[in-house]
Amino acid sequence: MNSNALFEEVVVFLIKEIEGGEVDDASDAGGHTKYGISQKAFPDIDISNLSMQEAISIYRCEYWDRYHCASLPPCLAVFLFDSVVNHRPKTAVRLLQSALQAGLKYDGIMGSKTIRACNTAFDLDVVLINALAARAQLYHDIVQCNSSQAKFLRGWFSRLFKVHNFIKVVSSRRD
Repeated sequence: MNSNALFEEVVVFLIKEIEGGEVDDASDAGGHTKYGISQKAFPDIDISNLSMQEAISIYRCEYWDRYHCASLPPCLAVFLFDSVVNHRPKTAVRLLQSALQAGLKYDGIMGSKTIRACNTAFDLDVVLINALAARAQLYHDIVQCNSSQAKFLRGWFSRLFKVHNFIKVVSSRRD
């Protein structure tokens, strides 16, 4: 599957299956969101009037391209894309760097060393499981630090399962 086709498939999955439409929950750290694009991350965008096509353009430029997802094996591209959307980008990259267990600095920078480590990983299944487990631990830690976030825990874990299942479907097409 080429990178453009993968992006188109994963962004539709993200919007329709994970992020949904417009949400404005005062206790959500992301604040007002639509299609997963948050007012906090994009303060100059009129979130209420954001079109789906505009959201897709933001996802392409600010997430997929900026974090070099097209340069990664599909399973790690999907993991990283969803992670940078759901977490702070540096946090998402650190999760991936840690999961690679490749002697990288966990600096949160998606540079050539991290990209190379993704593309030369011996066992992508192990890397993916390590990465998903690290995200689960991050969700747990968030709730430990701020119990008001516990109401989101079920949804966060549901997200992980959906992302993992989506990755399995995408990966099965490559076999």
